[in-house]
Amino acid sequence: MCAVLLMTTCAGGLRAQTPPPPSPQPGAIHGRVVDALTGEAVADVLVIAEGAARRATTDADGRFVLDDVPAGPHTLVVSIVGYALARRGVVVESARVLEVTVPLAAGAGAYTEQVTVRGAEEPPRASAPVDFRMRSAELQELRGVLADDPFRAIQAMPGVATGDDFRAEFSVRGSDFRQMGFSVDGVPAPWLVHGPRAVNDTGTVAMVNADVLSEIGLTSGASPQPYGNRTGAWVQSALREGSRDAVRLTGSLSGTGASAVVEGPLATGRRGAWLASIRRSYIDWLIAQLDLDETSKFGFTDAQSKLVFDVSPAHQLQLAGVAGTSRYRETDEVPGPNDIAVAETSTGLVMGTWRATLGQAFVVTQRLTWAGVRYRNLSGARQVLARGDERTGSYRVDATLAARGWLTADAGAAVDRDAAEFTFWQFSAAGLGVPVLRSVSAWTLDRWRAGGYLRARLSPHRAVTLDAGSRLDRESLGDAASASPWLLARWSPSDRWSVAAGAGLTWQVADLALMPPPGPYATPGLERARSADVSTEVRLSRTLGLQVSLYDRAETGTLRFDRPQPRLVNGVVRTPPSTNLWTNATDVEARGAEVTLRRTASTGLVGWASYGYGTTRAVDRVTGTRYWADFDQRHQVNVYLSQRLGTRTNIGAKFRYGTNWPIPAYLAGSVAALVPSARRNEVRLPVYARLDLRASRTFHWSTRRLTLFAEVLNALGRDNLGRTSGTVRANGVVTGFTESLFPRLPSAGLRIEF
Repeated sequence: MCAVLLMTTCAGGLRAQTPPPPSPQPGAIHGRVVDALTGEAVADVLVIAEGAARRATTDADGRFVLDDVPAGPHTLVVSIVGYALARRGVVVESARVLEVTVPLAAGAGAYTEQVTVRGAEEPPRASAPVDFRMRSAELQELRGVLADDPFRAIQAMPGVATGDDFRAEFSVRGSDFRQMGFSVDGVPAPWLVHGPRAVNDTGTVAMVNADVLSEIGLTSGASPQPYGNRTGAWVQSALREGSRDAVRLTGSLSGTGASAVVEGPLATGRRGAWLASIRRSYIDWLIAQLDLDETSKFGFTDAQSKLVFDVSPAHQLQLAGVAGTSRYRETDEVPGPNDIAVAETSTGLVMGTWRATLGQAFVVTQRLTWAGVRYRNLSGARQVLARGDERTGSYRVDATLAARGWLTADAGAAVDRDAAEFTFWQFSAAGLGVPVLRSVSAWTLDRWRAGGYLRARLSPHRAVTLDAGSRLDRESLGDAASASPWLLARWSPSDRWSVAAGAGLTWQVADLALMPPPGPYATPGLERARSADVSTEVRLSRTLGLQVSLYDRAETGTLRFDRPQPRLVNGVVRTPPSTNLWTNATDVEARGAEVTLRRTASTGLVGWASYGYGTTRAVDRVTGTRYWADFDQRHQVNVYLSQRLGTRTNIGAKFRYGTNWPIPAYLAGSVAALVPSARRNEVRLPVYARLDLRASRTFHWSTRRLTLFAEVLNALGRDNLGRTSGTVRANGVVTGFTESLFPRLPSAGLRIEF
C-alpha cells in the first residue's frame, strides 16, 4: 500500500508530487485619454482591448475602466472621430490593475511618447499682434472632400478673403496673393500649387496633402522677419513626423482623387521616423467617362516625404521633399494659333536640416534647400507656345540663445541663388490651317540674394514682453539693398487679457518670372510696406477667447502689370499704349478692423466666427488717380463650427461672406450691363456668400478604422460670380469679366486607417 501525502511510494521508490500552478486570474486596465497637445481630457472615446472582447467609453474626465481582461499582452485600440486612431501595446498581469494614460493626436498622424531634440519645426513663432494657427484636426475638416486642399482651409481663416472657388489663392487685408510668403518647416518656399503657368483664368490646387501637415499658421501685419522678401502676410506650415511606434498606412478616396500615407519608425529605440505620401487626381478621367460638356480638364499627381533621425541626444537630421506634376487641357471650338491647348507643370522642393542643441540654451539649425518649377504650354497644333524653368538653391542658418530667463536672442543668415530660363513663341494663322511662326523671345536671368537678421525677445517685467530686431537684405540683379526693422510689445496684466502692438517695415524684390528680358527695359524696383497693428485678446472662459485688432498698412512702389486697358477718353473707347511689363505703378493704403471669437476644446462646439472691415485704396504713381484697389473688400465674415456627436459622428459647417472685389478694368454700370468708363475699378462683383456643410462617421473592425465623409459645397445654391478676363471693344461692347462659380455640389469620400 502506498501512502498518499505529498510523497508516494511506487515500485519501491519515492517520487515528489508538485501541486499544479494556480490558474492566472484576469486583471484590469484603468486609464485616461487626453489630448496630446493640450493635456485636456477627451470624453466619449471608444477604448477596445483587442482579443479580449472588452470595450469601454471614456467619461467627462477622460477615464475608462476595462475589467476582467485576461492576463497577458494586449493591444488597446483607442478611437474617436476627429483624432487619429491610436494603438498601444500593454501587458496585463494576473489579478493586477494596469494604469495607463493614452494621448491622442488631433487630426492625422500618430502621437509618440518620445522626447528628442526635435524642437520647433521653424524659427521661434512670431509674437505678432495677429497670429492665427490651425491644427491638423481643423485642416482635416476645412480642406474639403472635393478639392482635398489645405489652402482652401486657409480661406476660412479670420481676415482672409477669396472670391474664386476654382483657385487656391486668397487675399489678406487687401494685398495680392503674390505679396504673401509661404514657409515649410522653417524654409521659405515658393507657393506649392498645381496649375498652369503663363495662363490666366484657370484653377489651382495645393500641392500638399493635408494628411502630412501638423499645422498651418497665418501671421498678418507687423511681425518679426526671419525670412524677408515679402510685404504681405506669412503662411507657415509644418510637415509632421511619421510614427515612431509602428508602421501605419492611411488611404483616402474622394470624388476627385485618391491618396495614401505610409509611415513608420526608423532604427531602434525610437530614434527616428519616416513618412511618405502620394496623391493622384482623376477628375479629368471622370469627366471623360461621364462625357460632360466641359472644355477644360485638369489633373495632377504629387508626393511628399519626410525622414527624421536623432543622430544623438543633441543632434538631429531631417530630410523632406515635395514634388508634383499637373496637366491642364483646354478645348476651344475655334482655337487661335496662340490659344493654349495643353499646359504641363512640374514643381519640386527638397530640404535638408541639421539641428544641434549645444548646452542647455543654444540651438543652431542649418538648412540646405532646392526648389524648382518647370512648365511647357502647347497649342492645339502641338506647337510650343511657352517654356519656363525656374530654380532656387539656398543655404540658411538660424541660431537661438536663451541668454537669461528674461532674454532670448535670435540670429540668422541666408544665401540664395536664383536662375530662370524663359522662351515664348508667337504664331500667325495661315490659309492652310497650319500656324506660321511669327516671333521667338528667349532670355535667361540669374541673381544672388543674401540677407540676415538679429532679434531680441525681452521680458523686463512678468506682464511685459518686447520683440525687436531688424533684417538686412541685398540682391544682385537690381543691386538693391533694404532694411526691415520691427518693434512689437505685449502687455498681459492677467491671464484673462492682454494688449499687443507692433510696427514694422518690409521689402520685396520681384520674382524672376516678373522680370523683363535683358535689354532696354527697366528692372522693377523694390516694393515697400509699412505696417502698424494693435490688438486686444480677452479670455472669456478657459476655452473661449475674443480678439479685436486694428491695422494700418501703407505700400510704396507696388507692382502692377501694365497691360492694354481700354477706357473712355472724351467719350470714345481708346487703348493707351502699354508695355506688357511689371512696373512699380501704385502706392496703396489699407486700414481696417478685425474681430474674432474662437473656442478651442476637445469636446463640445468648437470653431470661430470673425468679422472684418477694411478699405484699400490705390494711387497711380504716374497720373495721381485714386481708385479702389484690386483686392479691396469692405465687409467680410468667416465662420467655422464643428460639433462631435458621440464617439463616431461629427458635423461641421463653414460660411464665408464678402462684399467682394472690384472688377479690375475701366467699367461702369452693373455686372449685368457693363459699359466702358474713364475710371478704374468702379464696378464690384456681387456679394459672395457660400455655406459648406460636412459630416463624418467612423466604423471599426479589428485594429482598423473606416471614416466616411459627406459634404455639400454651396449648400444654399447661391449663384456667386468670380472675375475673369474680358474684352472692351472699340464700339463700346463689353463681354466677359465674370464667370459663374460653384453651384450646389455634393461630394463624398472615405479614409481607411491600418
